Amino acid sequence: MPNQKHITQSFKEELIYLLAVAGVITVAVLLWNKLFLDYVATHSFKADVFRPAFLRAFPPIYGISTAIDWRCFVEIAVVMFGALFFFSMLEQKRYIRVFIVTFFLLFLFLFSTTENRFSAPVAHFATYLESVSAFGSPLEVIQRYTEKQATLNVHSAHYPPGNLWLVKVFEQYASVSLLKYCLYLLMALSLLILVSLSEQVYLMAFITIPALLIYPSIDVVALPFFCFTIGLFVLQKVHAPLWKSILLGAVSSLWLFFSFSVFVFWLFLLVLECVAFFHTRTFKRALGYHFFHITTVGFFLVALYSFFHYSIVDNFKIALLHNVQINSNYFDDPIRFLFRSTGNVLEFSLGVGLPFLLLFRKSDLPPSHSLHLKRAFLFTLFIASCSGLFFMETDRVWFFLIPMIILISNEELKNSSIQFRRIFSFFAVLYVLWFELSAIHFC
Repeated sequence: MPNQKHITQSFKEELIYLLAVAGVITVAVLLWNKLFLDYVATHSFKADVFRPAFLRAFPPIYGISTAIDWRCFVEIAVVMFGALFFFSMLEQKRYIRVFIVTFFLLFLFLFSTTENRFSAPVAHFATYLESVSAFGSPLEVIQRYTEKQATLNVHSAHYPPGNLWLVKVFEQYASVSLLKYCLYLLMALSLLILVSLSEQVYLMAFITIPALLIYPSIDVVALPFFCFTIGLFVLQKVHAPLWKSILLGAVSSLWLFFSFSVFVFWLFLLVLECVAFFHTRTFKRALGYHFFHITTVGFFLVALYSFFHYSIVDNFKIALLHNVQINSNYFDDPIRFLFRSTGNVLEFSLGVGLPFLLLFRKSDLPPSHSLHLKRAFLFTLFIASCSGLFFMETDRVWFFLIPMIILISNEELKNSSIQFRRIFSFFAVLYVLWFELSAIHFC
């Protein structure tokens, strides 16, 4: 009986604490929204300093706010709750991997058809087709990318050549439609890998993140997501320090070929080492570990330059200049800096949904690797928000961070009470439905 009383008391305290965190985030979003709209109404600046789309939505949510299609809302709600009810009736959860992937693809299809994303031949990938015609072959994309980078459209000019190269490969040898479906399958594979990293899988950690169900149908977000997932797999499953560092270097190299967002991954690894240092007070192994990581990336970049004359340094300089031309300098004004840096975190939290709250869940358990991951992740979010590399839209731009949210929320749900998991699941599903249908996103 005392144990039950303690459990009940802990549950109430836990629920009150997370409600308080949710309240703070809600107030912060509403306050940010009012101050932001007042600022843009009373100050003149270049149109793209803050994207025009913010003025048609509910800042800091990026997109076009639309009236809810109640018919679609009812259809998706029935499918969602019906699928969850069916899953709850299974006596054994051995098919949870298949269920998660099937649910993801089904919901992606249902939501995508509301904007003709899934059924359209190329959907949002068409933006890359505007630039891909500037190159005669996939090889030429790499060889002449920095030469033509300044003339490419916005989706190509501030990225490395990987995305454009991939589109060119499929355009020349298959079809861009096939590329889109291959990336959907890559997302499904990533989810299966994340499931394998958890001893006990909780469904709500995987299917209650709104951004996860939106952006794979719009943009080439699956590749950084996959790279971060493989990086987490290497961190947790590979124990030989030499192989771990080399494999992480290979993952970083692949990621860097497609996106400069790999810098956030490196920042996360650095912060993770710093958090571990405060507990172990040793840095020797970490220095060697990072040396082989950096060497592997360096070898890859030297090979690209030697064989294809592609310079990542020139690519980054042009991309950074292009980004500044579009959005102005991130540090152009203290007030705008505060709006952007705080807006980055707030928009990401809204796109992630209720699983974001679990980052702040109190636990009576002793410090563990999971706690280190949580602390490192929160520090990484804060530093990345103020880095000057991001202009909000972070539920899409930071899409690659979602694997970490999934792992942390799954661990927190595992260590919570049944009552808490039931309440969390109900409101998390409602939030997903609201966000998916009332905030239609465009990149």
